[in-house]
Amino acid sequence: MTGASQSIQPRRLTPAGRQHFFGYFDRCPWDETGQFLLTLAVDDPAEPPKPGQQAALGMVGEVGNESVRYVAATEAWNYQQGCMQQWLSGDHAGLFIHNDRREGGFVSVVRDVEGKEIETFSRPVYHVAPDGRSALTLSFSRLARTRPGYGYAGVPDPTERDLAPANDGIWRLDLHDGRSELIVSLADLARFNPSRTMRGAEHWCNHLLFNPAGTRFAFVHRWGTPKRSGLAQSLARHRPRPGLARSLRRLGGAVYRRLSGRRFAGHVTRLMTANVDGTDLRCLADDGMASHFIWRDGDHLLAFARREPAGNRYWLLDDRTGSATVVGDGQLTEDGHCTYSPDGRYILTDTYPDESRHQTLVLFDVAAERRIDLGRFYSPPELSGEVRCDLHPRFDRAGSAVCFDSAHEGSRQMYMLELDR
Repeated sequence: MTGASQSIQPRRLTPAGRQHFFGYFDRCPWDETGQFLLTLAVDDPAEPPKPGQQAALGMVGEVGNESVRYVAATEAWNYQQGCMQQWLSGDHAGLFIHNDRREGGFVSVVRDVEGKEIETFSRPVYHVAPDGRSALTLSFSRLARTRPGYGYAGVPDPTERDLAPANDGIWRLDLHDGRSELIVSLADLARFNPSRTMRGAEHWCNHLLFNPAGTRFAFVHRWGTPKRSGLAQSLARHRPRPGLARSLRRLGGAVYRRLSGRRFAGHVTRLMTANVDGTDLRCLADDGMASHFIWRDGDHLLAFARREPAGNRYWLLDDRTGSATVVGDGQLTEDGHCTYSPDGRYILTDTYPDESRHQTLVLFDVAAERRIDLGRFYSPPELSGEVRCDLHPRFDRAGSAVCFDSAHEGSRQMYMLELDR
């Protein structure tokens, strides 16, 4: 069926004067009661975070009041994923966790809704398990170098000189005793079904996500060949003594990166899954591009990825068999930030800005195979790259409302749409 447009007026949840946002799309900003909704606030909307720069953590007031109660602050944040603030469950129900920078390292902090600090862990978190007992994490310093806009500023990366370190990768953090263990190393990933594009490439991970059952997790494994400066390229041609060449190449590459701000000409991505202890690695998309994804249930992921010969599509991937089915063929044609409604009937996603700088908020009825465009929102051109304001739409816990970030009124704010089922 063809798409339709709905004229639903969004409500602004956050007050003007400061820039407000939640961050990523794959976690819910509402607590289990629906009473509290997390937000971040900053003052400068168009500059990447600097070391020591703080963002305020807040609770959105009653819907429609456009009020925020600020309860804490953090020095570990970015515009794409915030400070990984997320609500906890199980023994930690009613509390939330977020990342921070303290004493020269990144940590995670558990707080109550008044902002009282309950506990601090020596590692930051990426995604918390559904039962609230553990979390997945990675090096946000390495991520800051390899994928600007997703890591944090202010802590040097000790593995910078290692293309695929055996002592870094994906970690599992126990949220009861604070112990952590490396469950998948970057060296492990570089050895897993290697391709010729990995020669001389630097490896990293991103987008760690438990399945709803907490039995497996998904992530993207990425690698890119560092761009070489003119000095490094000249050395490759003239071939000086090997030891001198290596030293000068490192120097030339470092100078180039410092001047250009870009480390890679491009990167290659594959979508992976594993057991929660890092065993039984599987690759579900290995044709060079995998972007945003979400678990539908314990065994299936929806992902915008490339699978040849069909190309870039939304695919429903079976984690057990590796089989794939196109979703929304001819309707969901662009990469976006996708989530399922709690009952699994609807897919919520968005688009990147088109030529007129408008982003579309999209609802897709899976059963009826019908796309509904909920609205189009202007994205100011100065908000691009690391500081872009993606819509990152999220369902509430009942599936009756949608929350998203947008700058269509001139500042970065959080909005809500109530859905008529």
